[in-house]
Amino acid sequence: MVSGMTWDEEFDFVCVGSGGAGMAGAAAAAVHGARVLLIEKTGMLGGLTAFSEGEIWVPANFVQKREGVEDSLDEALTYLAFLSAGLGDADLREHFTVKMNEAIEFFEDHAGFALSIMPNRTDYFDGHAPGAKGPGRYLEVGPFDTRQLGAFEPLLILSPYTSSRLTQTDIAAVNGGRDEAAPDNMKPELVDLVAQRTAGHLVCGGAGVVARLMDTALRHGAQIRTNVKVERLIGEDQRILGVEVSTPEGRRRIRAQAVLLATGGYDWNPELVRLYEQRADLYTVTTPNQTGDHMVMAGDVGAAIAMRNPLFTPLLNGTRVPHPDAPGGMFSMPLFAGRPHMIFVNKDGRRFADESFHPGMHAAQAQFDGLTMSTPNLPTFFVFDQTYRDKYGIGPFGHDGPIPESVAVQGDSLAELAKRAGIDGGNLAATVTRFNAFCAQGRDEDFGRGSRPWGKISIGDHTMPNPLLGPIEKGPYYAIRLVQMTAGVPSAGLKIDGAARVISTRGRPIAGLYAAGNAAGVVDTIGYQSGMSISRGITHGYLAGCDVAASRGS
Repeated sequence: MVSGMTWDEEFDFVCVGSGGAGMAGAAAAAVHGARVLLIEKTGMLGGLTAFSEGEIWVPANFVQKREGVEDSLDEALTYLAFLSAGLGDADLREHFTVKMNEAIEFFEDHAGFALSIMPNRTDYFDGHAPGAKGPGRYLEVGPFDTRQLGAFEPLLILSPYTSSRLTQTDIAAVNGGRDEAAPDNMKPELVDLVAQRTAGHLVCGGAGVVARLMDTALRHGAQIRTNVKVERLIGEDQRILGVEVSTPEGRRRIRAQAVLLATGGYDWNPELVRLYEQRADLYTVTTPNQTGDHMVMAGDVGAAIAMRNPLFTPLLNGTRVPHPDAPGGMFSMPLFAGRPHMIFVNKDGRRFADESFHPGMHAAQAQFDGLTMSTPNLPTFFVFDQTYRDKYGIGPFGHDGPIPESVAVQGDSLAELAKRAGIDGGNLAATVTRFNAFCAQGRDEDFGRGSRPWGKISIGDHTMPNPLLGPIEKGPYYAIRLVQMTAGVPSAGLKIDGAARVISTRGRPIAGLYAAGNAAGVVDTIGYQSGMSISRGITHGYLAGCDVAASRGS
C-alpha cells in the first residue's frame, strides 16, 4: 500500500528530463515559489533542445509587434488549420497558440531570453498557404554566459550538428541568409566569432535556450540532479504521489505533488519506432537518452496515447559516417538538400519532388505502390558534381578530403556513376540533361524548385541567379545512397489537455501527472512547422509549472 510507504525526500514538483520542456517546467514552478527537483538520467544536461539551432516558432508574437512585423492570431490559426489538414482539436490549437505567447513573454521577463527574429526563416508554406508568413514567427535567444551556471556549466550539451556559439542572425549576416554553420564547413568570419564566443563562455541556439531556463530554475531554488533515472511512477487511486528512482547510491522514493514527464521521444527504442512510426529502417540525429521512458512509465498508470499519421512527422535525409565517439562508431549526418548542382533521384534515375522543400520530399518518399508492394522513391540517391563539393563541401569530408565508399560512390562520368551506385544510367543521364535545362532558364518546370521562399531564404546560394538551381556538369560525379533519420519529433506521445495534464484511457486527467514537449502527443496542430518542437515544449512546461505552483497544498 502506498499509504504506508516510506519516502526519502519530498518536493512540490519533480521534472523528469533536462531539455527545454523539462527546464521550462522547473523554471516556471520555481519562479512561482514551488519546491522543484529536476532529474536527468544521463550525466549531461540539455536534451534534444541543446542539439538544435534553437528555433522557437511563435506566431503573432511580441517581438513582431516591437519590430513592426504584421501578424495576427487569426492569420496564425488559419495557417495552423491548413497544416492540420482537417485534423486536430481546433480549440486546443487556439489555446496553445495564445499560451505560447504568454510563455515566451514570461521567460523573456524571468529568464532574460533576449528574443529576436531569425532573419533567414519563413513559414514552410509562405506564399502558398493562407495565413503563412515570411520572417517574423521564428525567434531565437541571445548569447548567454554559461559561467552563471556554476558547477553545471560543463554539463551543458553543445550541438554536434551546428555551432552552439552562433545565432542565425550571425550566420545570415555572413552567408547572405544561408544557414551554413556546420563546424566542418564554416566561413572564416564565423570561425573567428565562434572562437570569441567560446573564450567568453557564450552559447546560443538550443543550448542557449536550455542554459537560460536552467539558470532561472537554479536562481529560484530548484535542485538539478544528473545520473538519476526514474524507474516508475508511484500512485494510488488515480493520483500520482511520487517517483521511484535509481541513483549511484541506490534506489530512492521521492514524494511529489506532481510529476512532469519531459523525456523527449522514443527514437532510440526500436520497438516503439516500429510500432508508432511503422518503420524498421530509421536512424536518428537525437541524443541516445530518447528511449520512450515516458510511454512505459505512464502506460503503467493508464495514460492514453495520442498519435498522428507518420506522414505528418518530419524525417531527415542523410548518411552514416564513421565517428569514434558516436554510438556504435557511426554518426548520423543530415545532408542539405536543394542547393545548386545536386538532385535527388530514385533507383530508376528519376527526380520525384522539389529537393529543397522537405515536407513535399518526405511525402513523395513515403509513396507506396500497391501493385508492387514497394516504395518507388526509396532508396533515394543524392547525386551531385564536383562544383557542388567545391562550393559547399560534404560534412566532415569537406571540399577535398577522401570520402569513404561506404558513404559515397563516384565516377568520372554519369554512366560510370550510375553503374557503381545501382541507378538506371539512361534515365539518370536524361534527368540531369532536363534538370540542367531548367537551371539555364532559371525555372524548374517539373517540381518548382526555387519558387518557394522557405528554401530560397534558409538554404539558398544567393550568389546564383536562382539560389536553388545550378547545373550538374563537372566531374567527377558523386552519389550518396540516403538513409532517413528521425529528428526527435515523434508521431505518438502521451495525450494531454490544455494544462498539459496527462489524460487516462478513460478520458480523465491523471491527477499529479503532466507531460511536455516531445513526450506529449500532438493533439492540436497535426502537421509540422520547424520550431514548433521547442515552442511546444516551453509552453507545455510553462503551463505545467504554473498549474502545479498554483495548486500547492490542495
